[in-house]
Amino acid sequence: MLQQFEDALVQYDELDALFSQYVVNFGAGDGANWLTFFCQPVKSWNGLILRKPIDMEKRELIQRQEATLLDLRSYLFSRQCTLLLFLQRPWEVAQRALELLHSCVQELKLLEVSLFSQFTRFFVVQTQNPESRIAGIELSML
Repeated sequence: MLQQFEDALVQYDELDALFSQYVVNFGAGDGANWLTFFCQPVKSWNGLILRKPIDMEKRELIQRQEATLLDLRSYLFSRQCTLLLFLQRPWEVAQRALELLHSCVQELKLLEVSLFSQFTRFFVVQTQNPESRIAGIELSML
């Protein structure tokens, strides 16, 4: 059974790396037109949900092609974390959280996503909050 979790984690890691490479190439001017969808302004972000095995809200946004870059990244990260916990490797969750923060900030810049001025700072603080789901925010209220 553990091998299935390990295989699934490898698949999510490969998907994560492939998406990152597409973003880097897009930022360098190499056209992947489907990425323009993720360049839409960020209007809200509900934080990471790590206490559920599957974040159905973000999954549905992805399926309806309404997800932002942060929605997609949050969903992938939550799936990776679930698998890491099943594999009894919780220390990797913290390590990957730091990588997620760095990647998201860089990718938002590369895709030139419209953000309010303090969003990056808020995103980093919010992601470190263990109750981040409760502290979600509607950016239109700021």
